[in-house]
Amino acid sequence: MDPRPNSHNPKAYKKEEKMKFVEIYRTTDDGQELMGKVVLEGVKIRFEGLPQKMVDSFYEGGIMGLAEVGPVAPQDGEIFLEMLRYQFSGSRIRASQVMEVGADSQ
Repeated sequence: MDPRPNSHNPKAYKKEEKMKFVEIYRTTDDGQELMGKVVLEGVKIRFEGLPQKMVDSFYEGGIMGLAEVGPVAPQDGEIFLEMLRYQFSGSRIRASQVMEVGADSQ
């Protein structure tokens, strides 16, 4: 059977996977500076460039996010990513909204 996508072989179509991430910024004398990223790969959270102390605190105590959601930790996957912008919404440290990029554009 021909493995190329067609009406006879719908499983040959590969759904494009999206990577989701949040950027975390800190305010400096010169404006906003990117501290690092929190990336969701599948169901697992990965941290890029953030201070180890901050990452450790995420695993030890989680973050609060919204009251109706309660505390969440990196093990909670996508909901953790979504709650970062509520935890870090101040003038000193802030998190972006969840952003997506397609797997083919990385």
